[in-house]
Amino acid sequence: MNALLDEIQSLVATNDSLTRIVQGDDCIELEAELIDSRTKKRLALVTDFLDRMKATNASFTVTHYFSESLVQYVTPQAYCALSDKKDYRPIFKLYCKIDSDTVIEYSQNKLSIRIHKLSHFTQNRFKTLVRAILNCGLFEYKHRTELSQKRLYNAARQTLLRRFYIRRYEWCLIFNPDISAVIYPNLHAISSRIHGNTFYLHDTPRSQCKVKVYNIDAANRGCRAATEFKQGEDRLKFEITYKHEFFRRHDSLTIRQLTNQNAIATLLYDSNKKMLERFILDRLNCADLKALLTVALVETKGKFMDIFQDTDTTHFETDRRLAEIERKIKLLQETTDNNTARIDDNIIRLAKLEALFGYSETMQDKRKMRLVKS
Repeated sequence: MNALLDEIQSLVATNDSLTRIVQGDDCIELEAELIDSRTKKRLALVTDFLDRMKATNASFTVTHYFSESLVQYVTPQAYCALSDKKDYRPIFKLYCKIDSDTVIEYSQNKLSIRIHKLSHFTQNRFKTLVRAILNCGLFEYKHRTELSQKRLYNAARQTLLRRFYIRRYEWCLIFNPDISAVIYPNLHAISSRIHGNTFYLHDTPRSQCKVKVYNIDAANRGCRAATEFKQGEDRLKFEITYKHEFFRRHDSLTIRQLTNQNAIATLLYDSNKKMLERFILDRLNCADLKALLTVALVETKGKFMDIFQDTDTTHFETDRRLAEIERKIKLLQETTDNNTARIDDNIIRLAKLEALFGYSETMQDKRKMRLVKS
């Protein structure tokens, strides 16, 4: 039992060390043009795909109004202010859920597939996207012979690879309360703008990435104020949204490589490191940077970056370690309960023997029993 307790304490210590920074993806969105602007080929959708989307309790919103005579788009707010609205028609954004985490959306000649809540998602991202195309019931494929499941899967896979591109991909680093407490006081000074609980560090129309930080624990409590931060409890989430422009410039990062969280962490490490260094570490003064390294238990900025170079810091690996700790604790509890029950049985058996033989317990026997119970 002591060996099991030592093992649990070792696992907890290892997990505490690795969770100084926890990383993982949060959302992936792929997009394809209904009519390809270069090849003029139509996406392999059924002709009534809009009706099918509406039939699945799809939601829709008006994003713009379009005038064919003036060839211009106006926002819903600008449309309300117009005196003559006859020539304008609404442009809708239509979206439907494939499952609790997967959404398909159509707007302005573009179809997108989006998966949310990826941080604890254990399945292969690429294969999940292929299955989303298969299961949504919006695609059709020309065929001369009967379509088997394997052929359907391959057709959906080719559609994904040839017609879709990555519109955005979110990767996050969550700092423990000690590191967050050092970073938080600097956020107001280093942010380009603040909206509610979110500090935007970098976001321009032509940028490859959008970078922001927010208090994840305050958000979970429903608090949206930027001033809400509990020292020693709250954690900050550093979120990088990689846009389509990023993947155009890094053509080696393809949809096919978006498999599991550990593999993606390795692929994006250099970019994540660059973003963290540029928008957080380089903007801290010397005293705050030194304090950050101290609470992170490292000596240099390079060693700080090495923390999340280890794929053991992903949500996937953290969940696996926590599950192992819970399993060991349950085993320890069962062992303790069994030992307690065994001791109680022996005490009852001993009491019966004492009553049978008229045995009188000595002080030495009492000390031995106390040692057994402890």
